[in-house]
Amino acid sequence: MKKIILILFLIVGCLLSAQEAVHKKPPIPIEFTFGHERANLQTVLNLPFSEKSRFSFFNVTTGSVPYKNKKGANELVSINNITYRLIKNVYGAAGFQFHFLKGFVPMTGIQYVMANKKWLVILTPNLNYAPSLNFETIGILEFKPKFNEKVGLYSRIQGLYNHNMDEGFHDRSYVNFRLGLSINTYTLGFAANFDYYGPDKLSENNFGVFIRHSF
Repeated sequence: MKKIILILFLIVGCLLSAQEAVHKKPPIPIEFTFGHERANLQTVLNLPFSEKSRFSFFNVTTGSVPYKNKKGANELVSINNITYRLIKNVYGAAGFQFHFLKGFVPMTGIQYVMANKKWLVILTPNLNYAPSLNFETIGILEFKPKFNEKVGLYSRIQGLYNHNMDEGFHDRSYVNFRLGLSINTYTLGFAANFDYYGPDKLSENNFGVFIRHSF
């Protein structure tokens, strides 16, 4: 538990440092969810190397800690890619995961990103090369209309599907929902996570509230 918390603080520190290193940086959201079974953390960032660069650093970090501190139930996955813009909104990607069970996982893929004040769409199909060959896709859809300059609606659907291609079975998937109210850079609302594990798709659900801040 203490090790997981330390790693999460280190990741947050690295993200804030990375934010200072780029010109005209996009916002970096950090989100905490407090559900009836466990607490979750997520950060998503897409930082260009410079204002006109085709290269960017893309990261999705998720963490999960059950309140009962069940041994082996803590999760931490950090996806880190260097992306290169091929055409508008489409990027080639290469990098690695830090995975709490699989360790260091090299990966390559394609990324689609479309972002404006009201919508965010991210789709990232990847091939993971260790410890087995896996096909993994993450999709994020946000809708965030503004009521006025300070207040707006925030909603998100996020999904992951990971398929073990060597063994031919479902490895991991989830669908997450968020609905809340944003005031300036803070968002508070309701959260629902639906997680599925292994070939039998064993399910673990988590319902609660989330708080989000964009730096």
